[in-house]
This record gives sequence, structure tokens and C-alpha cells, in this order.
Amino acid sequence: MMLQFQQNDTTQPHRFRLLDTSGDVVTGATPAVEIMKPGQSAYSAASGAVTELSEGNYSFAGHAGDRDTLGVMLVRITAAGAETLEGPVTIVGHDPQQALALVAAVLTGVRTVTDNGDATKTVRCMASDGVTPKVDLTHNANGELTAVVIDPT
Repeated sequence: MMLQFQQNDTTQPHRFRLLDTSGDVVTGATPAVEIMKPGQSAYSAASGAVTELSEGNYSFAGHAGDRDTLGVMLVRITAAGAETLEGPVTIVGHDPQQALALVAAVLTGVRTVTDNGDATKTVRCMASDGVTPKVDLTHNANGELTAVVIDPT
């Protein structure tokens, strides 16, 4: 699964683990993070700070300047004594965490169906608490989806 972060988001860190060539964890490292945004042809230093969490696990803080361009960004992480990590990260225009909650509500949440009186029906999908509305799906008389409302109130 490719990592996704919301454009300009600074709240979600990029977590990673450093290992040496033998597969042992690398602690006490000072990782350097470089990024190549869509449309760029070379890596440049990322602005987000890196913090060691524990046992070879590190956190690269989200920085709006690093996540300002939609699309697939390449990330390269290097540190003395550690294998280089390289991989894609997708910067998207929506909150990926919110998207998962909405999918869960549609698939597993309590649903109510309302006849709107104009040959349309609305299916309301609730959050896991069974009370909070998460998604309204409106269908026309042919059963075709015509509207989606997120967090209706």
C-alpha cells in the first residue's frame, strides 16, 4: 500500500525504520530525508524534522513545503550505517484518514433509508457509534447514485 498524505498537511508524520545490511536496527542515527516532487528531476533536502522514536524507528514530521504538490513524490532516506530507504509517497487533495472512516461507515455503519417524496431516496450511513451521520447517498428513481454528502447534519 502506497503512503498517502494530504496536501499541505503537517499533522501526519512519515514513520520509518532504519536497518543495517544485516537487518539489525540502527539507533542513534541522524537520517537525511530528500524528496523529488512531481515535475522535478532531482532530489532536494526535505524541510520536515526527523526524530528518533525508539528501537530504530524514526518519524519524519510533515511540512507544508514538502507536501505542497499533488501527485507521486519520491522520498529517499539515508543515514550512516543504515540501508538507504527509497519509495513513493502520494500527495492527495483529501484527508486519507477521513476517507477510510467514510468507507468504513458505508460498509459497516448503521443505515437508514429515507423516501424523499420526489422519487429519490437517501441512504444515511452512520459512524460506528450508530448515532453520528457520516455519509448521505442519494439515488434517483432508477437507483443511480446522484449525490454524496459527507458529514451531513
